[in-house]
Amino acid sequence: MSLQLRSALGYGRSEVQYCSEHELAWVCGNALVLYNTSDNSQRLLRGSAYGIQCFTANRHHGLVVVAEKGPMPAVHIYDLADLRCIGTVTPDVSLGVSAIALSADATTLAVCMDEPDLKLALYNWQTVELLAQASVPNTVSQVSFHPLDAQRLATSSMGSLLVWTLARLWDKHALTAKVPECGGVEPACHAWFPGGLYVGGTGGQLLALDAATLVPLTLTPPAAHTAALPSPLPSPRAADDSASQQQQQQSEGGVDGSHAAPPPAPPLVVDACAGPVAALCVSRDAVCVAPASEPILRWYSHAVPGFGGRWSGAPPLALLSEVELPVASGLLSVSGGGPGHCCVAAGSADGAVLLATTSNMGHADGSAQQQQQQQQPPSVVVVTLAEAHVGPVAGLAPFPGVPHHVVSAGADGTLRVWHAPTGVVVSKRTFSSAQTALAVAASCPLAALGSETGVLRIVELTGTAGDTSAGRPLPVLFRKRLHPGAVSHVALSPDGEWAVSFSASDQQLVFVAFGHGGRGGRVLGSVPCHHVATSLMWPAAGGSGADGTGDGGDEPGVIATTAAGGVFAAAAPVELHASGRATTSPDFILATKDAPTRSMRLEVGAPPAAAACAPCAPGGAGSRYGDVLLACADRSLVRVPLPAESSHWAGFKGRPARAAARADDVSDAALAALALAPSRTLVASVGADGHVALHSAVSLDPAGSTITPWGSAPHDVSTGGASLVSFDASGEWLLTAGHDGSLLLFEAPHAARVGGVAACAALTPRGTGTADLDAFDEPSELTEADAHRRRCAEAAALAEGGTAMASFGGDPRVSGVGSDEDSAHAAAAVRAALMSLKDKLLDAMARNEAADELERIGAREFIVDRALMAELKTDADARVAALHTDIAREHLSLELVASRVKAACWDDMSSAKGAGVSGMRSGTGVRNFPMGPKDNTRLTKILTLRRIELAEHADTGGAALSQLFAPSLSSQPSDGASLLGTLGELPPTPGPAAATATAASSSGAAAAPGGASTLSTASSGPVLPRSKRADADGDLSLGPHDDISHMLYDCYSLRGTQRKVAQAEMLKHQAWQVRARFNQSFDALVTAKRNETDKIHDLNARLDETARDLTKLGYGDMPGCTERFSVPMPEDMHSMFKVTDDEVKVERMARAGDGAASKVDAGGGGGQQEAGMSERALRQMMGGTLASAADEKDPYIINKPEWMNGNPKLFNEEEAAKFKEWLAQEKAMSDERTKRVGVLESELRATRQLVDDVITKFDDGLAALLSKKLSAQSEVSTLEAGIAALAINLERCDASSDAKGAEWFSKFAVAGETKTAVSAELADKRAVLEELLAQMAEITADDKALNAGFKKEFSDVETHFARLLQLYRHRASAPAAAATSSSPPSTAAAINRTASVVSTSSNDRARAAAAATAAAASPAVASAVASASSSAAAATAHQLSALAELSSATADPFPLLPPELSHPQEAPDEAELLNDELCPEGLDAEWWYHLQEYRGRKVRNENAVRQIASQLAILTSDVSRLESAESDLIAELTAGMEKATERRRERTFALHDVDMTLGLKAGQVEVEPPSLVSSDMSAGVLVYRGVAEAINDAVRARGDKKTEVMTTIKDFKKGIYSLEWEHRRCDMMIGELVEKTRELQMLHVTRDFQSVFNDSHDVKTANEGGSLEALARQREAVHAKNVSERQKTMRKLAKAIEGKRTQNGEVAMHLVTLERVLAEQERLRSSMQSVEDAAGRKMRSVVTHKKLKDIAAAQASEVHALTGELDRLRKRTYPTFVESQQQVLPPDAKAGMWKQ
Repeated sequence: MSLQLRSALGYGRSEVQYCSEHELAWVCGNALVLYNTSDNSQRLLRGSAYGIQCFTANRHHGLVVVAEKGPMPAVHIYDLADLRCIGTVTPDVSLGVSAIALSADATTLAVCMDEPDLKLALYNWQTVELLAQASVPNTVSQVSFHPLDAQRLATSSMGSLLVWTLARLWDKHALTAKVPECGGVEPACHAWFPGGLYVGGTGGQLLALDAATLVPLTLTPPAAHTAALPSPLPSPRAADDSASQQQQQQSEGGVDGSHAAPPPAPPLVVDACAGPVAALCVSRDAVCVAPASEPILRWYSHAVPGFGGRWSGAPPLALLSEVELPVASGLLSVSGGGPGHCCVAAGSADGAVLLATTSNMGHADGSAQQQQQQQQPPSVVVVTLAEAHVGPVAGLAPFPGVPHHVVSAGADGTLRVWHAPTGVVVSKRTFSSAQTALAVAASCPLAALGSETGVLRIVELTGTAGDTSAGRPLPVLFRKRLHPGAVSHVALSPDGEWAVSFSASDQQLVFVAFGHGGRGGRVLGSVPCHHVATSLMWPAAGGSGADGTGDGGDEPGVIATTAAGGVFAAAAPVELHASGRATTSPDFILATKDAPTRSMRLEVGAPPAAAACAPCAPGGAGSRYGDVLLACADRSLVRVPLPAESSHWAGFKGRPARAAARADDVSDAALAALALAPSRTLVASVGADGHVALHSAVSLDPAGSTITPWGSAPHDVSTGGASLVSFDASGEWLLTAGHDGSLLLFEAPHAARVGGVAACAALTPRGTGTADLDAFDEPSELTEADAHRRRCAEAAALAEGGTAMASFGGDPRVSGVGSDEDSAHAAAAVRAALMSLKDKLLDAMARNEAADELERIGAREFIVDRALMAELKTDADARVAALHTDIAREHLSLELVASRVKAACWDDMSSAKGAGVSGMRSGTGVRNFPMGPKDNTRLTKILTLRRIELAEHADTGGAALSQLFAPSLSSQPSDGASLLGTLGELPPTPGPAAATATAASSSGAAAAPGGASTLSTASSGPVLPRSKRADADGDLSLGPHDDISHMLYDCYSLRGTQRKVAQAEMLKHQAWQVRARFNQSFDALVTAKRNETDKIHDLNARLDETARDLTKLGYGDMPGCTERFSVPMPEDMHSMFKVTDDEVKVERMARAGDGAASKVDAGGGGGQQEAGMSERALRQMMGGTLASAADEKDPYIINKPEWMNGNPKLFNEEEAAKFKEWLAQEKAMSDERTKRVGVLESELRATRQLVDDVITKFDDGLAALLSKKLSAQSEVSTLEAGIAALAINLERCDASSDAKGAEWFSKFAVAGETKTAVSAELADKRAVLEELLAQMAEITADDKALNAGFKKEFSDVETHFARLLQLYRHRASAPAAAATSSSPPSTAAAINRTASVVSTSSNDRARAAAAATAAAASPAVASAVASASSSAAAATAHQLSALAELSSATADPFPLLPPELSHPQEAPDEAELLNDELCPEGLDAEWWYHLQEYRGRKVRNENAVRQIASQLAILTSDVSRLESAESDLIAELTAGMEKATERRRERTFALHDVDMTLGLKAGQVEVEPPSLVSSDMSAGVLVYRGVAEAINDAVRARGDKKTEVMTTIKDFKKGIYSLEWEHRRCDMMIGELVEKTRELQMLHVTRDFQSVFNDSHDVKTANEGGSLEALARQREAVHAKNVSERQKTMRKLAKAIEGKRTQNGEVAMHLVTLERVLAEQERLRSSMQSVEDAAGRKMRSVVTHKKLKDIAAAQASEVHALTGELDRLRKRTYPTFVESQQQVLPPDAKAGMWKQ
């Protein structure tokens, strides 16, 4: 089983070109479509890489060239006959190829490289040889060779046109460019025609350029139309020469005024269209213009007549015909061709390929009827060859019940029905917004579409074969906006009665129910999914009961796979649909009983990207849902059976469902989609790598061959690969869709097919009056949920009126259904309710007017019709907005300035807006630092690299790694202007500014004491911030309190732009830290003020309460104690800008005129507030006040009964006792009042003192904050001064950088390249000139030899000698045709011809120039030049005449010429033979043939001399011109080098220019200042301390080396002295041996001496041997005993050794630790020792060494004296003998004696 790619249904918005007479080519996906227009068949040329960038074709040679996409793209050349690759060229390109072209002779390939290369390269693709390349100014969009000249080509892009000439110079090629004069037209495209070059402009102009001069053609008089063919195409050099000659003639003619030049004619240009010209194509009759902004083709007559066209008598560039194409957008490309070259193929921007054919195009037979027919404008027939989606394809599904048909929807807003085998769009409809989702019902022709605006459409599928439905194609049966955002997925039930849509914007599943045939749609409600759904499916058999019944019911349901790796199932609200009502929930959410839901987590490795429902696997226990096939993000396919038991649906956090089958690593990239075959046995998957694969639907094993990427991916991988896949209803065809809109058709294997396709249920026929329910998608359209909420609110408002209303489900405005009788009853009920409400409202308003003023409510609270109020408010807001718009137009400039100031100074201050705080009693005010958002990304990189630099500096001992900053700051501006800009964005810091300081001094990074830099002191590495001491590789903390001063560079290290930029960034961060720290203090004080204000308010309340108590007790206010203190809050009363409504975060309260509060809702009304109602009720209960009357009475007053007002003397005893008791109580109360008054007065004074203390404390804190503000301002000013200094320095560096001088450097480089090219060309031409001079001399000598030897050769025929000499000198006259004027041959051609026949040599330059000048001045040379010119002109005229003859039989402007005409040969150099009639009578034939041969040699020499003389004249002129150009270029390069040196000197000075503050100490100033107090340090030299230390180290090193040399010399001399002493000792030993020998010789022998020698020793020897043997045996026994004891001892010692070894190991480990500690201490001790101590030690060592040497010398002299004394004493003690004087023996003799 395998997939066979059959055709491509789409157009990739590429070029459309004719490859042959009947084949068109364009790009679709990763394939080149070759479309045969005669039988509508296709051939596909598969791409070999990621995609196809561009292509070109050569019709005459049957070749097509394809440039691929991807890294290191290659260009392949294919044979059109069998699509076989016959050549490959791999250009040196970085990203891609923008355009390619193949020359007319199919030998030269032009490749235009895209950015960043921007080069034009010419290759000989057969030998893969790079001929030449040159840079182009911008990306080339079109390149083409001249059809008749393979050495000439043109490149064009938007705003640029260049004409290139390829010339061969010996063993290399030169590519030169010329910018044509376009007469103010900005080029967009071009096309060659036999008379020149057409240019299409960006403004819609059509311009014609002359082929020779490349200047615009001008309008000529009518008589000029009768001229013959235009002039041939000369070389650019000839064109320049001819133009200069014309200018010279015009200037010479205008000297005396008799030949005044006529006024210049206007250029030949027409306005062909309104927008830019997309493409041009040329035929024999006209030029076709394709506009880029409108779907129209226009034909114009040629600018130069005389090419055999049908409208040769028409004015130049006259509009002949135009046709409007059946597309909605402009054109992209156009190509001419077809049978008779009468067709034009065009590609449009909306994805269509069209073919326009002119009807009366044919061969001209010369008849009058044919000529009359040809003079009429052509009738054009347009057909559409291909259509495609523009942009991504959103959905792909089979047409239900109809085989071989598929449905697709795309982001271009179109819905299309395709006939898959032919690729024809049988039905199409375009909607007003992009479509994002598609679903098709399984058993009825309905499709659900989801758009980017949240609209769901139900469309009836029509347009297939046999469809007889009338009306608009693809009618819309239902349209509603269901979601606020784009619809992500849609699903349709198989019978088309249910539709579900999902959107990621609200994560809601919305259910829509339909009647029969998809009509009468009703939105029932939504179900929250709580997760983003990745796919939506409606199982064919319905779902199991989601209500938890276990087995499941027959309710239909939808399945959604989520990004959380689970499955969500929701049952359809069948009961609601059956009752004809929607959900009653105000939030539009379906109840659980209406739409039960359940979910389950899946056992997958990654979230699923696509899913499909499949029947249960054989033997599986699946539910009615079947199994679900998942394409996961980890490139795996998973089959999971959905369980039937509700217990298994455990939610997203429960136990996951296990996979029944799994296939890993299905593709090399993420899977995008999958589709189940109609046979339910195969599943197809596609991925982002462009793969298309088939798998078994049960086991998921590969089911055949897979179309893999990298060489055979059918879709363009660079655009995202494949995105969708679908089978047709029969399973015979498989379609895949790409992100670029391409559709590819595959023939599926037989296992995917089904025997027959069940026809879908037919819909109810639509009447002729049935309206289409589609409408324009508006983003402001209400969603169904919003509309439902509004209807619920209106129904609730009506229900509150107490009227018996119909139920919500029966309200026709809500449910949308009901009979006419129900509607009438509902209307009557509404009217009754309105009348009742009106009466109640009037009564309430009357009672409100009669109520007390405190109880009266505002008029706004009586508003009932909130909708009308909202509408009125909306209208009023619209009028206000219109007025605002009018006023804004009048004050547009002020508003613009204000908005920019607000955006810069207020909106951007996200971290800290401008605010202030004032004192409570003092008038002091302090404002904070407004601060905008801060991005620490760049600073984090800088600090990280700075840490690395410090660490490496510590490791390497001072290596500066400034290169590390290059990659981190390359993406950011490094010039001073950017720093000045960022500095200018900082808010102003008023107050005293500190003096200008450097970066180092301002940040605390000045040089350390003694001059050590910061880098040297930071050897221990960077210190992490103490607030976040994380790992070494963790993120840096950049808070306000994190110190980064140790990261700053010191003055000596601040070199280079990167370090200065880094320093400026760190200083900016320090300034931000200062502001942030102050703002923290400011915020703390503001918070403290709020707290203190609350405390003061509490104390004021206590004061008021105490004063009120005193007033009740009858005491007045205490002066200075009862006054309330009002805290001034001017910061709350002022604002710099107005505050808009969206900035108010709290809910707005509207106040009525009587003070009551009412909330203003979104609709413009306002309901009563509970707080306001409670307040009014409280006031009503308490008599209009919130305080009771009893609270105002004096508690210490006892009411006196009335009977006590009488005379106390008249009271009886009981009354007197009561009166006395009352008097006692009154006195007690008076005492209590007095005590209470004292307590209240004390409390009042204490409270007042607390208020004063709070005020004083806050004012003191404000004063401290003001001092801190001044300090912060000073510090910020200092830091900003350092930043400004760095910015100015960087600006100076930038002003002298190479980037600013890029233009100058480019000119300098161009001048250098030009000089190199000129020098090379000059050397070549000089070599050719010398070779020609040598050949001229050789030929001249041969010619003279012929003249001199003629008499000798023919002296034997004296009778005929005179006649033979006459015939020898006879020359044929030049033909009359040679006298016709023509342009001279090009210099490049002459050089090429010369280079092909000569070789280099070395002759004298002056001699060559003189010979060339003399040859050029001779009449023979002039005749030769005229002859050569006439022959070239004749060949060119012959070629053009043949072209005109061929053009009369075809509309092709450049038909294929015969080989002998396409490459005209030069005239032969052989001399013509004499006629035999001129032979003298009586002359032998042998002599006659000899004369012919001799004369031929003479004529050939003369022809060669004429040719060489002509070439010498041209070369001499070129050499002189090149010498002059070379000298000018050398002068220009010299000046440029001087300028470059000056710029580098300025940049070096700027890079090393650092401002620093020097702290000088008394006694350390080594330079005498000009005055006592001066800052001028020009007389001083600043030396880095490291330099002095380096010099000292060098001196010490040399001293150590000198000491080592002296020590070596001493040791060497010591060895010499030791050898001398040894020789002397040996001599003395030899002398002693000689003396002992002599004494033995002189010894006297006595008898005793003889007896000793003569006695026998045998007995003595035997006795002695026995004793020795006994002694040996005893010693052996003792030895054995000792050995055993020693072995025991050794074993004990071995054990002890093992113990000691263990202890030694532990000691060794401890010793290593101690050695490390000791080494560290030694290092510290050695580092602490000063240089003077080391020098002292060395000096003491030298002195000690000298003393030792003196002692050794003294001891040597003493030893010598003692030796002499010893010899003297020995001589006196022993007898002496007379010794002969012997010489000291040599060392070898001594060695021999010692051996003896």
